[in-house]
Amino acid sequence: MPVPWCTDFLAHIMQITPHGWSASTLDSMPTFMAEWYRAHQISDAYRDIRARVDDDYKKLTSKI
Repeated sequence: MPVPWCTDFLAHIMQITPHGWSASTLDSMPTFMAEWYRAHQISDAYRDIRARVDDDYKKLTSKI
């Protein structure tokens, strides 16, 4: 059972830098952390952030 400050800390991290973990990484985490991350999946809007950054970079450099 995690302590409240730990879950608050994880929630704060996810607000600042939304991210996800692979199943093999989750399997290596302490149980309460893995369960917390499985329960708090990131939205699909953040999954393609790399593609959005690359697209914006291409738009920016094409205008120069």
